Amino acid sequence: MNPQPYQEEIYHLLHELDITYREDHHKPIFSVESDDLDIPGPQVKYLLLQPKKTDEYYLVVAHDETHPDLKQLAQDLGTKRLSFPSNEAMKDLLGIEFGSLTLLSLIADTDHKVTPIFDTAIDRDDTIGLLANNNTITLTLQVRDVEKYLNHLGYTPRYLELKQK
Repeated sequence: MNPQPYQEEIYHLLHELDITYREDHHKPIFSVESDDLDIPGPQVKYLLLQPKKTDEYYLVVAHDETHPDLKQLAQDLGTKRLSFPSNEAMKDLLGIEFGSLTLLSLIADTDHKVTPIFDTAIDRDDTIGLLANNNTITLTLQVRDVEKYLNHLGYTPRYLELKQK
């Protein structure tokens, strides 16, 4: 099987930054609901959202049981209505298909069109699962190490309290 786009670069950068992780290989997963892995820490989901008629994006990390109020989130971000971009737009932006989205995917966003956002309910000491640009490999990292990775790429993650629907 050919590695997914940027997969080798992700591993290289994690090693370069001396970030430790646990690696689990599994059958393809397409959503947190289909994920029956035994991963330590909270189960999280990743939502790629786009304000209407813009070329900017938000990658929101939330607990799997959270159903964020997108109207309220848009208001908190000071933007118009948020929607989910098409699979084609996600592939153009991050080089991945539906089901492989995580914060590690931001290695492909060289124009920094995406702003990473964590729900404040996620603790920096938690460990979370991230797909390695491939929905058959999950890497488990501490949130503070994910922040280190993102900072190296030039991102400053935001923390917002996600209101429920």
